Amino acid sequence: MKKVVLIFDGGQYAKGAMELSQSINNREPVLLVGCFLPGIDFTGMSEIYGYGALDIPVHIRVDEKVVDQNIATFKNYCIQQQIEYRVHKDLSLDAYPIFHKESRFADLVIIGSQEFLGQLALNIPPENLRDALHGAECPVIVVPDQYNDPEHVVLAYDGSASSVFAIKLFSYIFPDLCKKPTILVHIAGNGNVPSTTLIQELGAVHYQDFQVLVLEKMDLFENWIKKIPAPILITGAFGRSGISSMFRSSFAGKALSSFSFPVFIAHL
Repeated sequence: MKKVVLIFDGGQYAKGAMELSQSINNREPVLLVGCFLPGIDFTGMSEIYGYGALDIPVHIRVDEKVVDQNIATFKNYCIQQQIEYRVHKDLSLDAYPIFHKESRFADLVIIGSQEFLGQLALNIPPENLRDALHGAECPVIVVPDQYNDPEHVVLAYDGSASSVFAIKLFSYIFPDLCKKPTILVHIAGNGNVPSTTLIQELGAVHYQDFQVLVLEKMDLFENWIKKIPAPILITGAFGRSGISSMFRSSFAGKALSSFSFPVFIAHL
């Protein structure tokens, strides 16, 4: 049994995230914690956390009646699907540190708010939400509104410790998905894969249908993954410079904000 925290942002219900939670519970019973936070405009978090631009306001958009309705919907859904659940409701200003604290005491965090994730693609300033994900103390899955169970697993590999850690951690949490066709992707203009033998040995141990794909540039990856049916992307740290060195072109932000497929993020 695992403890899974599902983040609800403001009045957003996160239907896709609920469907993922049900899918996980069908495989292995979980304790699902619905964490209901205020709808915060994260473009203003710099005012609180010192990233500059002190004149950017922080807006709290809380309709408590809507939140309570969403809580009732969450409870009813869990009862109908026979999911053990808890509710954590905190409509204070401190959504940012609450997210970190919840992740410390969870095996997995699921975020499915379109408004929350959409901020990742903004340029004013993207660092704040990137830091929220990078600072999470357990793996995080960001989920599109329209969720489909993954048919393919895509492992983003740049040779870093975080990318390898994410590959291992995903296999521990979702061993059933490791039976799906899996492609490890490395972006390398020279065609070399870091620690080729070692990563192939690791991948073959945890993933039944395992292949390696080397692409010359990021644009080829973007076009390639759009053609993959129902993928889930596995990646390492989501820091200020991007998910990893292979995603410095900001593809990750675009992928998350388009809500086309779920992204699993884990880091050391």
